[in-house]
Amino acid sequence: MSKHQVNGNNPAVSIPTSNAHGLALLAGLVGFIRPYINMYATAAGVSHALQDCVDFDSRAERLCSGTQGHELLSALGKFFQELAAPNGDIADNGGGKLVAPDKAVPDQEPIPVEQHVSIAKPITTEYLSQTIVNQVHQHIFNKMPIRMLAIGSNGPQLRLLERSEIVEEIKSRISRKRWQGLREYESLALVEELARYAILSHTWLRGKPGDVVYGNWKERELNPEGNSKIVEFCMAAARNHGVVYGWMDTVCIDKSSSAELDESIRSMYWWYRQSHVCITYLGDTAAIPDMHRDAWFTRGWTLQELLAPRNMVFYSKDWTLLSQNDEPMEVYPDIKTFPKATQSQIFQATTIESEELEMCSMELGLLPISRVFQLACRRTVTREEDRVYSLMGLLGTSIPAAYGEGLPAAFKRLVREIMVTKTIFLDVFNHSDLDRLIPRSISKYENRSPLFDQTSSRWSTELHIMQSIEPISMTHLGVHIPILLVPLFQKIVYDARIPLGACPNSINIPAPPEWYYSNDGPAEYLLLNNNLISADFIANFYRAGKRYGMDKKYKVIFCGILNFWKSDSGYQTSNRWLYVSFAFGSRYAPNLATGVDARDLIQSSGPLVLSLPSEHSPGYENMQEQDLRRMGMKFTTLHLQ
Repeated sequence: MSKHQVNGNNPAVSIPTSNAHGLALLAGLVGFIRPYINMYATAAGVSHALQDCVDFDSRAERLCSGTQGHELLSALGKFFQELAAPNGDIADNGGGKLVAPDKAVPDQEPIPVEQHVSIAKPITTEYLSQTIVNQVHQHIFNKMPIRMLAIGSNGPQLRLLERSEIVEEIKSRISRKRWQGLREYESLALVEELARYAILSHTWLRGKPGDVVYGNWKERELNPEGNSKIVEFCMAAARNHGVVYGWMDTVCIDKSSSAELDESIRSMYWWYRQSHVCITYLGDTAAIPDMHRDAWFTRGWTLQELLAPRNMVFYSKDWTLLSQNDEPMEVYPDIKTFPKATQSQIFQATTIESEELEMCSMELGLLPISRVFQLACRRTVTREEDRVYSLMGLLGTSIPAAYGEGLPAAFKRLVREIMVTKTIFLDVFNHSDLDRLIPRSISKYENRSPLFDQTSSRWSTELHIMQSIEPISMTHLGVHIPILLVPLFQKIVYDARIPLGACPNSINIPAPPEWYYSNDGPAEYLLLNNNLISADFIANFYRAGKRYGMDKKYKVIFCGILNFWKSDSGYQTSNRWLYVSFAFGSRYAPNLATGVDARDLIQSSGPLVLSLPSEHSPGYENMQEQDLRRMGMKFTTLHLQ
């Protein structure tokens, strides 16, 4: 009977010490503790002894193959015994070996340790920790495009890889690095570094055969011009920006797959946002002074490609560097700025100011909704729905792509999604459609008002300072929205009847022709001051109005303020209003003292804007409920078209 066998037929179960198992265990252990050995050696002042990796590996091999390695395996056996003993399944035979008391096998001697086995670094991904494997999968499948170009060190050695192939490639590259002992945030940083990619922004080639697309990737060399763009992009990405992955919409999207196309459209903004660098190819530009004439600035999809990336580089038509971001500021490292000459060209081509570029690089959604629509309606697209689909990322929304639905239907779905998913969106009503609260076309934002913008402060819009008092929703009856009604009096009728000192402001109301006494322009209305003189006029208005009747329509109208809010101190507004005008449906004077019946109001306009001079403010900035009643004002909710 072997000296390692006890209790009759109960053999010792040894820690494996064969070349395939025992030394692999010791090799993995050495690799795991090596960073800690380095730390200890540095602290002890003997770090020079660990600088020679060959010497370290040879000493590790000698120790693992000799008595020390055998003793370490024996000590590990005792350690495992202590861990397992509470279960009652494993016992010690007294020699440091683990035994299984209830299983009988023939006598066996422990397998001796073979000598002169080198300690190899891990070269297969099976050695990677589960944490790193999970990090790779999460990053590739959630933060990278569906398909990527894999670039050789010099660029031209190209492969088209799916996400699953990229995962395996990244895992293999990690396994060749010193990943053992990395903290979770350190391994994540390593994954992100190895997965960096460049993304191309460009306009498609005109004429035949055009750009190389996914379907003819394997025959790309038959299209010299299209293939040249791919090669030049990849060479610039590898040589100038140090990445080994690249993405371009021509070859990396399989447009024959509706599911893939839909995911790509929804994800496009974030793919550009998360890229290491966006390489922008200006195919019509030879020098910076010519940039503003390039067709790239006129296309629909390139708007988000300009605003989304944090790092952008412009290349000329012969692939020479034109311009790139300024170095990040120490205080604001994420802010994207360009040299003045480049920014001037961008502004000349797009009207986008440097502050707006900075806002887009700081945070999603800072650019006002109506401003995004305004920029989009000035651009051209091949499919009209793309005018809407290309804005989803910039607006932080997502709707399914449905080519063939037409621009009006796509735009309506986008606005509905904005109203459903965002808590503050009043700026969506900042447009020039004089008939509807939600315009029929995105083109109505061409003349949106900049009155509420706070670009100089790197903030979105004054309209989004506070959340609406009540939910705003789109229904089959129209937009259900809270408004603050303020009476206005036609100047030509009431100028002599309203007491002196009650009207600090007169307002021109653009309206349909039936409002006018003549065709010369909009009617002029008086806005009462918030004081006792005005309150007395309101209190007696109904009785006085019955004397001279309401034989002419629009003598009294109402301004329905949209941008107001409520706090503990009352209803609050600013001196800049976004409002809708209403006519009074009855021929009799409204009883302003008791509050107008909202059912008697007729919507007479789309959204309008008004700026009251601060020196002539009517005093509506903060009003209590009783103040509203005495001034003939009213809070209500209405369905507006």
